[in-house]
Amino acid sequence: MNPTLLKQTYATVISDINNGFYALAMNALKPWLSELGEWTADEEWQQLHTLYQNMLHYTLMKVNDPQGDELMRQFTTRLYALTDHVWMKLMEQTSNDFVFAEKRVAVVSDVRWQLAVDVVSEFKTTNNEVAYAEAIDNMFDIVWLGDAITPTMEGDLKHFLLNNDSDKVVSVTLVSALTISLLYLYDATKMYWLLRAATSTHRQVRTRALIGVVLVLSWHDNRHDAVVLTQTVLKTSDVYETELLNICCALIQTGNTPRITQTIHQDVMPKLRDMASPLQKLKRNTDLTEINIDELQSALAENGLDSAIQQMTNMAMRGKDIYEETLSPLRRTPFFNRLSHWLIPFFPRHPQAKLLTAEHASLIADNNTLCDSDKYAITSMLGMMPTGNSAAIQAIKIDGEQMNELKQSAGDGASDTNRLFDLMNYVRDLYRLFALFNGAKNFRGVFGKVLKATATEWFSFYVHSSESQLQMANFLTQQKHYSEASVIYDRLLTNKQMKTDGEHFSRVGLCALKCNDVDKAIQYLQAALCLNENHLIAKRLLAEAYEKQGDIDKAIEMLLSLSQAQSDESILLKIARLYLKQNDYSHALNVAERVLYRNENAIEMLRIAAQCALEEGKIDVVMNYNSRIVNHAQHNVSDLISAGHLMMFLDSLSEAESFYNQAKIKQANNEKFVNLFFKDIDMLYRFGVSKEMIYSMLNKVMLE
Repeated sequence: MNPTLLKQTYATVISDINNGFYALAMNALKPWLSELGEWTADEEWQQLHTLYQNMLHYTLMKVNDPQGDELMRQFTTRLYALTDHVWMKLMEQTSNDFVFAEKRVAVVSDVRWQLAVDVVSEFKTTNNEVAYAEAIDNMFDIVWLGDAITPTMEGDLKHFLLNNDSDKVVSVTLVSALTISLLYLYDATKMYWLLRAATSTHRQVRTRALIGVVLVLSWHDNRHDAVVLTQTVLKTSDVYETELLNICCALIQTGNTPRITQTIHQDVMPKLRDMASPLQKLKRNTDLTEINIDELQSALAENGLDSAIQQMTNMAMRGKDIYEETLSPLRRTPFFNRLSHWLIPFFPRHPQAKLLTAEHASLIADNNTLCDSDKYAITSMLGMMPTGNSAAIQAIKIDGEQMNELKQSAGDGASDTNRLFDLMNYVRDLYRLFALFNGAKNFRGVFGKVLKATATEWFSFYVHSSESQLQMANFLTQQKHYSEASVIYDRLLTNKQMKTDGEHFSRVGLCALKCNDVDKAIQYLQAALCLNENHLIAKRLLAEAYEKQGDIDKAIEMLLSLSQAQSDESILLKIARLYLKQNDYSHALNVAERVLYRNENAIEMLRIAAQCALEEGKIDVVMNYNSRIVNHAQHNVSDLISAGHLMMFLDSLSEAESFYNQAKIKQANNEKFVNLFFKDIDMLYRFGVSKEMIYSMLNKVMLE
């Protein structure tokens, strides 16, 4: 049996167990048992078969068995475990990648475990930092690689995870080990201890454990037994609702990092390179201390960089990693070759931290703006620079002082600030681990699974109040995850848990619109306006919905109504473009001229006015607008080409050639220039310019 078929069959069996089709699941296991040839697995299957037959007998005889629920729980737990066991054994035999990627292979040694626990326990008296750090790494490896949790380990886990007097560096590291192990392969015992850690009164242990629970439930979304076990251990969901909601939001937001990174690579960085020359010119012509901020902002806005930079700044302020490749040196640092080093809390007595002076290590340890992998990375870098690192240390010190001031100003809210940093910094460590550590490459999409989990059973169970679900839906809408938000909105509407509020209905309409359900969007946006006729966002969205529906007249009518209530140039620009879409050049020109009367430098309106005047044959008007466009500070390559087209149409070939040459120089890329040249070439054909003339002009420009 090949690995692909094994995985498909495994998923089917798990689904059958989840849905209560136990006989189908057991029948599907029989061929596997024959292929495996392991007598202990055969014996377990026979026992489960007999147990289930007896349970069915009592059920059909309508005998009320007081132990029925407990027997069913035991039966399903054992059936899940048998399925996992047989599947893992067969996968070991058929897949070379399975051993590392999906199977924990180390047989647990109580002796090795006990040695590590003893070293940790004796650390206060021995003060052997190297042995202590190695013991923690060994405990981490035993938990995440081990094939079982032994009774000896369970006693120690109880001590470390639930005892307030335990070593918290060890405690939080073990929570991470449980999480990583469960992401590689689900195990009921390890899940139980992760859930017990989530009940800890220690802030960091609890936070790490709850983050782990969210990731595991999201990753193993086909494991109904995981949900049941979670419900059993975390009995009162109200206690955890706010925390789980915040964790989901943090994971989803961090999961957007690759999308932001891609935008930066494909959009922002090329624009920044294009801006280099104008900025250098601005710097040469102006004293650096007296740079005209308005001029600089205009240059950034022209290139669309202002919003992108703001987005990057917002991410940085929220503790998100923006440039993934700036983290890649971590991958090449020997310290980070060990998985546990991505997740162990930073403490000044760790051998890696001891590369610095005690004062500098304490400065880094106290800085809450840095995640643990950041801190260890800094010790690596500063450790390789024995001299000249004072500036970096000073920056860390200033950053830490500012954070302390923030905490002091928070007063009673300081504990909330600490919880937020615990949450965000651990999420950053996990993101870096999944993005950069070779062995964790299969889990780069784990944060994306959290996003999808918002529509699942466990999410609605733990984040169950309508207020919290509405908060999550609104957050997803802000993050532009419209389809996921729509599922939650629909659930609230179906259960009649959403108040008839114009703001809520407008968000439902927005999600429907972005999901291309135009009829639903119009329904809810109209409902929002019925509740509040002055709801400007609903009007704007409704206009967009009418446009998508193909009803341009209604879209224009809605935007005209909006323009009366809100003096916004972008609304009039949209109206003018809709008139253009209908080939109503007279009305489009009228709107453009109204705006230009108030703002003569509105370049988009100048472009529309020039196009409309040309279509209406008002050549003098076109000449005026084109002159204003090419002399505008924000003119682009297409504007120069359009001016050249106009001159060619008017048979002013020398002026046309001049504009084309300017465009070619500004574009600095011949292929892109040619593409732009032909973009609106139909206009020349419509006005009678021959193909021979067009190609002759292009060739002449390209030869120069």
